[in-house]
Amino acid sequence: AVREYKLPEAMAEVGLSEFKLSNGAKVTVKNYYAGKIDDENRGPCFEWLRNNNHDGLIKHEINVAIGKGDDEIAKQIAEFLKKIGMTFSDKESVHYQTLAAFIREQVESGTACPMDLCKAFVGRKAKVTQPKG
Repeated sequence: AVREYKLPEAMAEVGLSEFKLSNGAKVTVKNYYAGKIDDENRGPCFEWLRNNNHDGLIKHEINVAIGKGDDEIAKQIAEFLKKIGMTFSDKESVHYQTLAAFIREQVESGTACPMDLCKAFVGRKAKVTQPKG
């Protein structure tokens, strides 16, 4: 709460974005971006990403249960698995850092972004950098 709210708000009130302490440590306030895609918003969020040409953010993770001696089957692609009747799962995801970078990019460029679908958070966070040595 101090890093995300109290310190950035107090520094904004006096017009500071950074300051240095007598011991050489530096406190800097920068923009902070985050988002969350979970079971609740996955479908609508992925639909929006695809419809707005951001489907490159979505990665697939395909896991296949293969018995002993079926090494050749493991080499086949996901479509072929359906044809031969193998059970598999296709998990789609967007890495949380990729999502945060996407949200930052969209906000900073002024481009429309479904903040509610991505459960986006935009705020400011204080960072303390210790002196070297």
